[in-house]
Amino acid sequence: DVFWGRSYHQIIISATFVIINFLSYKFKFLSGVERAGKSHAGTVYYALAMLALSVASFLYEPLYLPFGAAVFALSFGDGFAPIFGGIKKGNKKLVGEKSLYGAIACFSFSAAAIAAFSAVYSLGLTAEEILGLGALSSVVELFSLNGLDNFSLSFIVAVGVLSCVAKTFSSAFWICVSLSIWVVLAALYFKALTPAAAFVAETFMVVAAYVTDWTAFLVYVAPFFIIAIAGILKKKDKKTSKGRGVKQVLINGLPALAGFIVYKATGHTSFFVLGGAALCACFSDSCASDYGYFSKRTPYDPIRRKKVERGVSGGITLLGSLAAVLGAAILAALSAVGQPLSFAPLFIFVGGVSGCSLDTIIGSLFQALYAYPIPLEPALDGDVAQAVRYLYLETPSYYQIPAFVKGVKAINNDAVNLLSGVGSALFVFIVYVLIFQL
Repeated sequence: DVFWGRSYHQIIISATFVIINFLSYKFKFLSGVERAGKSHAGTVYYALAMLALSVASFLYEPLYLPFGAAVFALSFGDGFAPIFGGIKKGNKKLVGEKSLYGAIACFSFSAAAIAAFSAVYSLGLTAEEILGLGALSSVVELFSLNGLDNFSLSFIVAVGVLSCVAKTFSSAFWICVSLSIWVVLAALYFKALTPAAAFVAETFMVVAAYVTDWTAFLVYVAPFFIIAIAGILKKKDKKTSKGRGVKQVLINGLPALAGFIVYKATGHTSFFVLGGAALCACFSDSCASDYGYFSKRTPYDPIRRKKVERGVSGGITLLGSLAAVLGAAILAALSAVGQPLSFAPLFIFVGGVSGCSLDTIIGSLFQALYAYPIPLEPALDGDVAQAVRYLYLETPSYYQIPAFVKGVKAINNDAVNLLSGVGSALFVFIVYVLIFQL
């Protein structure tokens, strides 16, 4: 940059870089630049990213300085990530070989490198933007496998810096982005989410932060922490617990995100109510299930009017019901950040409680339930009436043919959550429109 600035010479240097790194990758004659034990072409992707960005910045001048900032973030952030990721004591693998310390190092050194570049070239990046870009770098490095982070990180950071220079996003958005990485790291550390589900959740949080600034971000983050606390209290076996998967995250979060996006596009508060109520219903039901687990009383199914085993849909406890109401109240209170002087939080609260109730009704009447016989004692010769008990599960086993007890086989727990969440959200949405917008 000092000698040539924005010119075709940058392209020549980057192209040469690609050739040298490719030959080193193939023939290992520069072993110092190759990561030990890595078979992927990460160093080649690194050079290809520089080449592509040098060509793009030569054709589009505003991208030139963001290109430089991206190279700094990649070189320092992704460079220090494997060094700190190799620390054994207190460290933990999160996604493949990517570790907790590596992700934190990528965040820290990427932010520091971007801050230094901004100071030298007078980009005028704020602290919120720098921390948000550092978080963005860490997220990309964490979820990009097979060396592709060297390519994707460069482009995403370059576009991010370009948006910061153009002031495309608000300070609140960048603060939410910088906080989201810690939510994801906590989710992976405590195995509350699978890696794929954590990536989807991160995407939801970033989009939510854009469409409603603080509000939607808060109502996405709060459920994770409250449910995670329940998981920690249960003392789940970390070796077997895999956390919630992508399907569950999509069912719980996608209808709400759709409502928030339409709210951003139209400005109608009714769609904010729709999104908030959909999320509140799922969260309220999760609170009822996870905290009802601690109740010492046997769950009671008010629809079928009998006691049921723990974990069987339709069963409720006093502790679980109180947790459901409290969870809905917390989420409704957080939604008031964006709608402080309206009835929207009240409707969101009603949507949450009614959604949890609807989940109980649908689960009791329609969710499939299977019974598995378990012998209580070895069978004696000629003993036909062997003592058995039945284990009731909502998912059929592949290793044993169960007895179908009730419900509709096509309706599982995911379907119940989706129907109850969307159904209650649509109900409060229609009522809100009838009262306030007609």
